[in-house]
Amino acid sequence: MRLLKAILPLAILAALIRFALQRRRGGGDAQGGLSPLEIRQINRQYAPPPPAAAPVPVPPPAPASVQQPPAPAQPPVAAPPAAAPPPAAQVAPLQPAPAAPPPMQQPPPTQPVAPPPPQAPVAAPQPAPAQPVPLPGPTSTADRSAASYLDEGNAYFTAGNYEQAGAQYARAIELDPNSAAAYYNRANAMVRLDRSEEAARDYERALELAPDDPDIYVNRGLLRLFGRDFPAAEQDFRHALGLRPADGAAHTNLGLTLLYSERAEEALQSFTQAVALEADQPGAHYGLASAAAKLGRADQAVASLQTAVSLNARYAEAARGDEHFAALQQHPGFQAIAASASA
Repeated sequence: MRLLKAILPLAILAALIRFALQRRRGGGDAQGGLSPLEIRQINRQYAPPPPAAAPVPVPPPAPASVQQPPAPAQPPVAAPPAAAPPPAAQVAPLQPAPAAPPPMQQPPPTQPVAPPPPQAPVAAPQPAPAQPVPLPGPTSTADRSAASYLDEGNAYFTAGNYEQAGAQYARAIELDPNSAAAYYNRANAMVRLDRSEEAARDYERALELAPDDPDIYVNRGLLRLFGRDFPAAEQDFRHALGLRPADGAAHTNLGLTLLYSERAEEALQSFTQAVALEADQPGAHYGLASAAAKLGRADQAVASLQTAVSLNARYAEAARGDEHFAALQQHPGFQAIAASASA
């Protein structure tokens, strides 16, 4: 952050930039301190589809039993003839002996028929089960999506691990080269790693893919502001406001750019618009106090500074070392604010 010190006291810029981005860019430092740059993440919520309901299996019919060949029918055994009544007592003529009944024929032995091999039971047709959508897992890259890498990068970014965040965003870009969110978020990670050239390239690519996203212009404008490229930073902030006129953060950042371009009157107007849009943001009031003090409007400067301190007491300490308030050192209101910082 060496460039920041060349532009303005770190605490002042920190306060203003924090205001400019914390509302839309995902919160500040874990300890609530003033950070030199608060980056907003595009958090794409990646919710994997619910698992498909398991189809209700249709019970297959019972397997068809193997039909055994029917046993050959046995011929009925003739019942023996009923005994004839005894003949009358007379001599009957000699009758030829009745032929003996033919012996009962036994059927030839049947060769055992080997049963046919059992047939596999034919299952009733079932609907094809829906294939579950695989959830992204850390062990394989083949089934990961760009969105899952983007979410993982956001988690690393939130945890302050910007190297890993950048690596996950890079993987998302490999899978989806047209993801503006991946380029934008990787640029934000590069800013945190003080790799400004890489951040600038990623912001440029993000704008090629999403030319109407004001947040990209705001963050690239901040990068240019830190590099003291005030005309380019002003252009980005004005472009963002053209896309979203009621953006208090963009008005505050534009005011800061104008203030350090020695255009205090225009800066005062930008800060005034920011306060009108977001009266609860201390950075906008602090910027307004800085511009008013530079214009010699002591009472307005002190009043705006008091509002900023009432919203965030740490602005009192920032004001003590801010050169913009040098002319207010003898002002009773400013002295009371400075005294509150050391209390």
